[in-house]
Amino acid sequence: LGTQCGKLWLTVSSLWRPIAASDKVIDAELEVNWELDCPPNVPPPDTIKLFTADPAH
Repeated sequence: LGTQCGKLWLTVSSLWRPIAASDKVIDAELEVNWELDCPPNVPPPDTIKLFTADPAH
């Protein structure tokens, strides 16, 4: 595993909304935000990933 320092927030919105100039709607949205608080001697991670299942299994 890589460096693990910081916090991640995943916001799920289930409020549907129409797509402008289209007859389609967005029925759910995901928003990912993060804050890194690595100590000075630890490099920040290269990537932040979102998985649909536990990647360790």
